[in-house]
Amino acid sequence: MGLKLLPARTRLLILVLSLMVILVQGKKRKRLWKIAVQNFNDISRNHKLFLHFKNPQADPLQADPLQAAYAAQELIKEEKVEVIIGMDKWEEASLVATIGNQSQVPILSFAAPARTPILTSLRWPFLIRMASDGSEQMRCIAALVHSYNWRRVVVVYEDDVYGRESGNLALLTEALQEVGSEIDYRLVLPQFSFLTDPKDVVQDEFIKLQNQTESRVFIVLQSSLPMLTNLFGEAKKGGARRQ
Repeated sequence: MGLKLLPARTRLLILVLSLMVILVQGKKRKRLWKIAVQNFNDISRNHKLFLHFKNPQADPLQADPLQAAYAAQELIKEEKVEVIIGMDKWEEASLVATIGNQSQVPILSFAAPARTPILTSLRWPFLIRMASDGSEQMRCIAALVHSYNWRRVVVVYEDDVYGRESGNLALLTEALQEVGSEIDYRLVLPQFSFLTDPKDVVQDEFIKLQNQTESRVFIVLQSSLPMLTNLFGEAKKGGARRQ
């Protein structure tokens, strides 16, 4: 859809979601959007873009995807937005895309499912995915593992109530098997926000890990920034290879 097809006064809604892991980049992203829109408005004679930023929930590991849908529905109705951009999680993107279908509002999403659902374009005709599904990312990780001749790896992820990493975990398992490697141990950490003493929890998990496997190659599929800080701190103490 080209810009010339948009109404003269297009309102652009940016849903700023799932930015806890990339908090700094998220702030920069918001500033860059403002600069880009300002530059466009300065040179455009026929079209003007207006930004509306919305952040239903800041922590991606606690975020309820329904909040993204509610936010989109509210701003489509109240602010009359005509394009929605955002959503780093597929659960959010698919729900917002359904809202987009109902209102005939284009949805540009940065999210992608682990596996592309059948008939995606028919189910969500107003959804434009700007990222490939998880299979390509997992094959890339497997290729890196293969290039260093690592036969066994430890997969780490911070759990959430939606089990978002189950799809990528299955894809990674397949990709590693294709290059002759395997997941030797799965380190599943509780949500950081639910822990009263996360440092002790990470230490305990590393002790269990050392008793279960000799692998020191870690692949982190999902984690909040505070959990990563604790995780890499313990990995460094244990002489683990950080990946």
